Amino acid sequence: MFRFNVLILAVLLLMLCAQPMKADAGMAARDVPIEICAGEGNPPYEFINDSGNPDGFFIDLIKELSEKEGFSYHLKLLPWNSAISSLYSGKSRMMLGVVFINDSDKRIIPSQPLSIVYYGIVSRPADNFRNLHDIQGKRVFVLSGSSGESVLSSIKGLNVKLIRVSDLNFALHSLQDGDGDVVFTTSARAEYEIKREKMKLVTNVANEVAPKFLGIVYDARDSLLQKKINVGIQRMMADGSYDRLVQKWLYGGTQQHKIPKWVYFAMISLVFILIVGSMFMAILRHQVKLATARLQKQKQNLHTLNDELTNSNKMLELIMQNTNSGYVYMKPDQTMVWESLSKCKGFDWSAMGKRFASRIGNHCYIGANENLCRKCKLKDAAKSRSVTKIESVSPVDGSPIEVTYIPIIGDDGEIDGFIVKYDDISEHTKLVQELTVAKEQAERSDMLKSAFLANMSHEIRTPLNAIVGFSQIMFDGDYEEDEKNQYLTIINENCDMLLKLVNDILDLSKIEAGFVDLKKERVVMNDLTKGVYSTLAGKARQNKDVAFNLVNPVEDVVVEHDKRRIEQILYNYATNALKHTQKGHIDMGYTYEDGGIKLFVADTGSGIAEAKKDYVFGRFQKLNNTQQGMGLGLSICHAIAEAAGGKVWFQSTEGEGSTFWAWLPCPKLDE
Repeated sequence: MFRFNVLILAVLLLMLCAQPMKADAGMAARDVPIEICAGEGNPPYEFINDSGNPDGFFIDLIKELSEKEGFSYHLKLLPWNSAISSLYSGKSRMMLGVVFINDSDKRIIPSQPLSIVYYGIVSRPADNFRNLHDIQGKRVFVLSGSSGESVLSSIKGLNVKLIRVSDLNFALHSLQDGDGDVVFTTSARAEYEIKREKMKLVTNVANEVAPKFLGIVYDARDSLLQKKINVGIQRMMADGSYDRLVQKWLYGGTQQHKIPKWVYFAMISLVFILIVGSMFMAILRHQVKLATARLQKQKQNLHTLNDELTNSNKMLELIMQNTNSGYVYMKPDQTMVWESLSKCKGFDWSAMGKRFASRIGNHCYIGANENLCRKCKLKDAAKSRSVTKIESVSPVDGSPIEVTYIPIIGDDGEIDGFIVKYDDISEHTKLVQELTVAKEQAERSDMLKSAFLANMSHEIRTPLNAIVGFSQIMFDGDYEEDEKNQYLTIINENCDMLLKLVNDILDLSKIEAGFVDLKKERVVMNDLTKGVYSTLAGKARQNKDVAFNLVNPVEDVVVEHDKRRIEQILYNYATNALKHTQKGHIDMGYTYEDGGIKLFVADTGSGIAEAKKDYVFGRFQKLNNTQQGMGLGLSICHAIAEAAGGKVWFQSTEGEGSTFWAWLPCPKLDE
């Protein structure tokens, strides 16, 4: 709702600025009433209230305009077709509450848009049609000559049977009585009539139909009246009376949308599911608790029956837990004797332990996974009579494991059996991966450091050579005053270049380290942008093929932010554009959007290649190595915007130009 309000006000301001602000000398004498007509049933804009009197937004608007502008009027609320005929025949000079659809009608002149209307599909509750697709082939009531009729007629592919009527109330009652299938009209008007008549009908907004502007239309021969009313509305906006009417009729609660019944049903269902789920979980927890208690009791009974075995098992479990490994023991013929996988708590071997436990007394390959047998190195260990290791994955959860095959050599030199050990190497694998990533990052950092030192040595050497060289020239020779001034200028420019380079590096390091302090102060944006423009205008004029333009909103904006940081972003954007634009224009400016200032610089320069777009805001990224600079300007803009809670972005086409934006959140101050 707020966005539509802003849209309406923006359109109003635009059209009001285009209207002449002079007095209407051609108006009729004030004692001659202006004939005005309107539809008799179009709430909340104009309608007959329960007391039988005209009421609504436009009724109050005309009444207040007549008092402020000193004119009298005669208002008639007529059926829609009669009101249109009255306007076209010249009996009425203006008509209230008309939707702007037919721009080609030369008989009328529209005012500036004063509101937005939505179209609704009214149906019986059992039908509850929600979109235009649902009403294909249906009988549809529309007001004859209304905007709703024009909208339906203009929709391609919509096949409906139109029933044209002159009274909406008649159409709604006919629909409720079973005559026809749908009423198509504006949502607000339909909801008003349904509520007033206490009808059992439902209204759904037709989202496929774009909202339309609503306002006043005038007799085409009476343009001076239009200008007079526009001037009056402008004055009402200035003194706040217009906003009060908008708040009262349009955003004061008269157009509240009903919450669909399915939302209530979904909420109730969700609550029911949560309650049932909670009960189920409580029962499940209770069952688990009982089962755990039974298991504990059985375990205690087993411990009581065989203390020695229990102690032995505890000792074995302690060893297995501390080694964080799983073991299997088998005879030389690969008959399974014992396994500890199911008892190892270092990782979940329960499923694998059961698999091996089912083979106790049998050969290990009975019922085994063929893929595992292909990887088995037991024969290799038996042949080499030495420990053999392989890396594999757990068939339980796919985690990496290391399998070790250990042959047991007896006193006679023969193999008495084999121990197969399973180790979870997830942490080891993760550590290796992290070390690999760390190594790559260290190598990349070393490369960045080398590139940084190379860039630094080159960029610092350039201004230093100029400073040292021209200083030596001035020291060794006797030159005219003009030559000395020229040399001093070159030395000064290179000193500034060197100072800016050092400041950029220090500033970027400070910002990225989190030591950026944003000074909250009052900033007049038009003055700030003019200052940056003046600083760069001299440099821009050096290339006569480039037009450097300042584009600011007509209305000045005052915000609370750090002035120096805003200047820094604009300056870096504009300087970057000047470097890469040889012909065309550069536009610099700002707007205030979404609770913050939006800075922009657009150019017709060389643009950015697609392969380089991901690196534009990176440090030391120079898209053109022939240009001066360290490639820090855009990265500083990115760091400032992030530190301020904002963002930066750009759009560029190679060979056509680029546009860079920065949005910084900040409150707007009143003058």
